[in-house]
Amino acid sequence: MLRTEDLNYLLEVLHEIYGNFKHLFLDEIQNIDNWELFVNRCRRQGYNILLTGSNSKLLSKELATHLTGRYIEMELYPFSFREYLKYHRLTYTEEDQYLPSKIGEIKNQLSEYIKTGGFPEPLKYPQMRQRYLRDLYNVIITKDIITRYNIRHSKTLKDLATYLTSNYSCEISYNKVKNILNAKSVHTIENYASYIEEAYLVFQLYPHSYKTKLQLMSPKKIYAIDTGLIDALTAKHFDNICRLLENIVALELFRKRAQNQSELYSYKSKQQQEVDFVIKKGINVVQLIQVCYSLKDEKTKKKRVKRTHKSRQRPEMQKPAYHHMGLRRRRRNKHKQDNLYPAMEMAHGKEINTIIQATLHQSPSQTPHASSITLNAHSLSGAYSSPYIASCRSIQPQHTQKKPATISSISLNDI
Repeated sequence: MLRTEDLNYLLEVLHEIYGNFKHLFLDEIQNIDNWELFVNRCRRQGYNILLTGSNSKLLSKELATHLTGRYIEMELYPFSFREYLKYHRLTYTEEDQYLPSKIGEIKNQLSEYIKTGGFPEPLKYPQMRQRYLRDLYNVIITKDIITRYNIRHSKTLKDLATYLTSNYSCEISYNKVKNILNAKSVHTIENYASYIEEAYLVFQLYPHSYKTKLQLMSPKKIYAIDTGLIDALTAKHFDNICRLLENIVALELFRKRAQNQSELYSYKSKQQQEVDFVIKKGINVVQLIQVCYSLKDEKTKKKRVKRTHKSRQRPEMQKPAYHHMGLRRRRRNKHKQDNLYPAMEMAHGKEINTIIQATLHQSPSQTPHASSITLNAHSLSGAYSSPYIASCRSIQPQHTQKKPATISSISLNDI
């Protein structure tokens, strides 16, 4: 085990072996006391440093304390389905979606991916999968949360972690959770939930609203870090295939969030019309995503599309308009030109992190609006059937006659 005083000697030896260099890769350096002093000194000398760690000593709050203003944080998630296929050295082309044998293979691999999850160790040693995931879960709860925050009511925290993990892809009300767990206060439950989220066991998704008060007061949706972890901890989880697919899509959107510089929310109207994911850039809602297990039933397809379309037209989904002077909100019914007319598009997963998006066919005189949908592609990702994602992307209206655009074909595009 290296000691603090050994780090300078290590740097000297590295230069003796490799000559002049300006890049350092330091893995699990948090196990050395006062490591941040060495890193800061190297940073001032012009070194580019990459730090990696896997326990609570190198979580975001500790990094902010040790390296204030001197680091860029990168989150590493479990394997996506694409990475899972690469790990097993499986490659598929776009033409494979027309071959029944290839479609069957991909569906089989997706079924296994949902069951095993994306942590590398269980993929390497499948016979130890459930034991490894349970041990990993217990270590995170004990060391990264209870010990780190000096939690006195450890049983309440463990029960909360189990409750959140088993209620993946569901709305959570902290008041109800407080009553279920017989906790002393909602404040305690909120704190414990934030600790569990900081340990990367679950993610909370806030509801979309331009009013911060409503975001904080409304129930949040919960997603687990890995479907394999859900399988190891939750009984009969595989019966909830719709929720599992939503959790997988949520993880993919979390991966893309920082890259796309976008914000991710959920949404439910007062009429209980729900949209799974709302993607926002700045003050603009750019896309709504609805995750479905299957749209083979025509009634189900119309219901989901109608729900997404109605949600997109609601005032809280429109960007807020303000006067240049006074910053008072305009009345939207008197300023219809500020509204965004939605263009509907249907999509379904090719490999979960690949979306088959619909192409809008319209003449220059037409303004995008909701219209009919024709799907002519096969799903490559369903474990039992074809999971689809219905999405709605806002498009600024043109000052022309409003005629509906028809979605008539599908093109393959990677996210």
